[in-house]
Amino acid sequence: MFQKIKDFIAKRKQEKSQKEQLAKAKKYYEILRSGATFLKYVHEDLMKERNLIPRSQRRRIEDSIIKKGQFTKEIVNRYKDKIDDVLQYIQIQETKKK
Repeated sequence: MFQKIKDFIAKRKQEKSQKEQLAKAKKYYEILRSGATFLKYVHEDLMKERNLIPRSQRRRIEDSIIKKGQFTKEIVNRYKDKIDDVLQYIQIQETKKK
């Protein structure tokens, strides 16, 4: 009888730890997916605005991302402003509909 209870408790603990590990893994991969989506956005934006960005700036950005795999302050500031503009536009559209 006691063995069944011990087995039941051990099984419950194992299931609980597995659920916690799955939740952590899910959160981790959602963060990765959002990062990948951001990288895709940056890449598509660079391709779309290829002729609008000054050549020297575009080369620095491409060199930093492609060769070094790093985000410079210039890239972060550029896309922070773009994302802020998009979020502001969305907020304005939502308030118009109400």
